[in-house]
Amino acid sequence: MTGGSTRWETDPNTKSLFLARVPYTGSFELLDQQFWTYYGGPASNGAAQWVTSCSTAVPLTPKSEVEFSVTHLNGQFWLVHHTPASQAPGNIVAVPSLTPWGIGTQQIDLYTPPETQTSTVKASCWTRGYYFPDNQYPRFIDVPVTAFFTPKTP
Repeated sequence: MTGGSTRWETDPNTKSLFLARVPYTGSFELLDQQFWTYYGGPASNGAAQWVTSCSTAVPLTPKSEVEFSVTHLNGQFWLVHHTPASQAPGNIVAVPSLTPWGIGTQQIDLYTPPETQTSTVKASCWTRGYYFPDNQYPRFIDVPVTAFFTPKTP
């Protein structure tokens, strides 16, 4: 999964997520983009359609803030990310999917930061430290694996 969009984003705090793949032929040719294919949307049977040009790639939903991770756990792919500030005060959530491209709306709340959202200032560690790395407040939290068993629809 690749983050960020080369297309114009109207909200500077969220980015479209794009999915790309490179075939394994004894070694990965990650630096040579002629081997890359990009998610081009779902086929009629729900399988992924792959396109050779990033300009025709289709973004995944939901959008995410710039920090995100994808892991495979319990037979599902999990997108772990901040919710956009317009939805919640930057909660960390996990969104399950059976495929890398089928991310839905069910989510599990993993962590709620102690900061609160006030007026138009989003008090997250990203906002405070994006341009000034020595001002960042990184957080490392332990999330029990059992937290990934009870999705809910927001």
